[in-house]
Amino acid sequence: MKLFAQWLFQWKKPLMSLLNIDGSVTHYKLAAQCIGHRGDVRSVYAIPDSLDFATSSRDTTAILWAPFEQEQMKRTFLGHGKFVGAVMYLPSSPFFMDLPCIVTASNDHSVIVWNPTTQEPLLTLLGHTDSVVCLSHVNGLIVSGSWDNTARVWQGPECIMILKGHSHSVWAVLGLPTGEILTGSADSTIKRWKDGQCTQTLSKHTNCVRGLAHVPEIGFVSCSNDCVNFLWSYDGTVLQELNGHDNFVYGIAYNPFSSEILSVGEDRSLRIWKDAQETQRIIHPSTVWSVTVLANGDIVTGSSDGIARVWTKDVKRIASNEELQSYAESVASQAIAMGGVDPKTLSGPEALSLPGSKDQATKLIKNGDVVEAYQWSEADTQWVKIGQVVEGPSGQRQQLNGKSYDYVFDVDMEDGHMRKLGYNNAENPYTVAQTFLHENELDQRFLDEVAQFIIKNARPITLGDNSSGNADPLTGGSRYVPGAAEPRVQSSQHFPAKNCVFFDSANFQGVLTKIREFNEKSENFKLNSDEISKIETLCTDLQGNTSRVKNSLEESWNFLLKMLNWPENQIFPVLDILRMVVLNEQGAKQVEKFYESQLHVPMGQPKDVIVPNQMLRLRFYVNMFKHLPKLVESHLEIILNLATSNMRSPNTNVRLAFVTLVLNLCILHAGRGNDVELRFLNILKEVIGEEQDLEILYRALVAVGTLVSARRNAISKMEWERTISRNIASSDSRISECARDLLCQIP
Repeated sequence: MKLFAQWLFQWKKPLMSLLNIDGSVTHYKLAAQCIGHRGDVRSVYAIPDSLDFATSSRDTTAILWAPFEQEQMKRTFLGHGKFVGAVMYLPSSPFFMDLPCIVTASNDHSVIVWNPTTQEPLLTLLGHTDSVVCLSHVNGLIVSGSWDNTARVWQGPECIMILKGHSHSVWAVLGLPTGEILTGSADSTIKRWKDGQCTQTLSKHTNCVRGLAHVPEIGFVSCSNDCVNFLWSYDGTVLQELNGHDNFVYGIAYNPFSSEILSVGEDRSLRIWKDAQETQRIIHPSTVWSVTVLANGDIVTGSSDGIARVWTKDVKRIASNEELQSYAESVASQAIAMGGVDPKTLSGPEALSLPGSKDQATKLIKNGDVVEAYQWSEADTQWVKIGQVVEGPSGQRQQLNGKSYDYVFDVDMEDGHMRKLGYNNAENPYTVAQTFLHENELDQRFLDEVAQFIIKNARPITLGDNSSGNADPLTGGSRYVPGAAEPRVQSSQHFPAKNCVFFDSANFQGVLTKIREFNEKSENFKLNSDEISKIETLCTDLQGNTSRVKNSLEESWNFLLKMLNWPENQIFPVLDILRMVVLNEQGAKQVEKFYESQLHVPMGQPKDVIVPNQMLRLRFYVNMFKHLPKLVESHLEIILNLATSNMRSPNTNVRLAFVTLVLNLCILHAGRGNDVELRFLNILKEVIGEEQDLEILYRALVAVGTLVSARRNAISKMEWERTISRNIASSDSRISECARDLLCQIP
């Protein structure tokens, strides 16, 4: 009997702890899911004095919902030409026909005021010159914010004020009871406006301000891409700093029924804050864009999966067990990118039998061949699976268009279409962003935004990290891209460049994996286990014990040459080893000794052009500049022919290797004033005139600047001004500065 009572107490205690005196639960649970949009739910807005709310979506519509009725979808508002980024309820106003209205803002640059009963547009407000992304109201007036860097105040169809002062897009607007207006911008500031004049600028955030919400009797709250929320007093004093989000925070709200601050973001979470502490975290299946509070204290979130969800503490409104289970499974099915996880160190499912140390604590466990992430729920007294862990650079990778990437992002552009962007850690974010814009025919002004999104969301990796997991250059299906890491030219002093640039990072583990794979397929030039072991020793010495390279290279040299007889589409791992060998002083001596007799032909232009091999041959010659510049000079014509045959390659990495080779040649030849220099300049002029990739373009400009610095009359302004000046307006500051400096230097 005693044992039974003890068991009963252990199980009743957690259950009782979940209930308040009024019978409500202490944590929010799923109450309803509103499914109807065909695109992201970008904005949610509660209708006062009811349990209805409105949503807007990239599917170009807004919808009015009654979440607890059998027919949830009450009205649909159709009229915008592009996706609808914001929705708002406007109480009856003498400036808008004394009707309560639904207001929507769109990437088609317009704001539409709707009759919520007839679904007919009452007014279309025109004036913004770019996407309108946020709405608020003050004293019966509509306030809108836009990517055109302004906010506008509307009295009926008339714009009565334009709030100018931000240097970047206005992402958030908020009307205060005082009649003042707050604006939050991508310039990281919050501005206070009175009668059309800026009276205060708040600069606490360090990145784009994405949301503002009123906190009665206290002030307001803000959220940002810097992952921080601030609670402010009305006079602009920071009262609380709320840290916890792992990524961009897109939306924020205040729950007056519980005195809680609510924030949502890219990390798929709704976070509830009270007294400056995070009290609950609700993981969603996808990015959460927006949050609002219903008239009964329930919370509504809008997500990128097109669903608006209602969360409640009232046990009467909690969803059925079946719906809760279905939702839990949808969350658990999501992949979570997390680097540096060694499954061997993780416990199995038995670790979930122990309770978490605190609410929201996370734990990784190994379940068979997969790693799963769990979060402790104090409310449910159990571990809740929140996803399956996949590694970026060293584990499972994501697929896009048949290629493998460390990350695949959803990129949200102004035309209402979600696009996928693949990114590998070793790549230049600006290069990837530029390629993305070019391939999707998007406006150049989005370059910085896309690049910064990549930088913020991709975990940085140190160049030369041999654990880098990269895709096979032929199939994109495994973990190895030859020479994936790309060095960057130092931009503190653009030119003259004094030091050559090298490709000095390699994934030797991937190299050896490919060598073993191709060796098994070889018939006439197969290596035995001892010979493979010699190659393995060489790779180990190249990345660690460089003093032993001389001995290990002598022992393995003939085996490297033997593998160069493999089919052209299988020799790229051998080329990758050779371009690393030539960076080593002892290795360079070996290359110099046997270049004419053994390497001259295989390192030249083959009949069958294999893109990875061309890239690696070019990188081999780039790396020769470290110890063998004279050997490059003696074979300049052959090397230049190889280089120029690849200057218009569709592959960015090949063109990058090509322009880096030319840059190093310019450093070597600067000031000579010979025909070779003229040839370099003709090549570079074509590159600068045609190239879209920013890193390649930058290196080409640095190369020209290096020649001009040594001999000012190397080029003339008449011939080059048009080619160079087109880059002054580049969004990449390095390129624009280079272009200006060049125009100042050339006669």
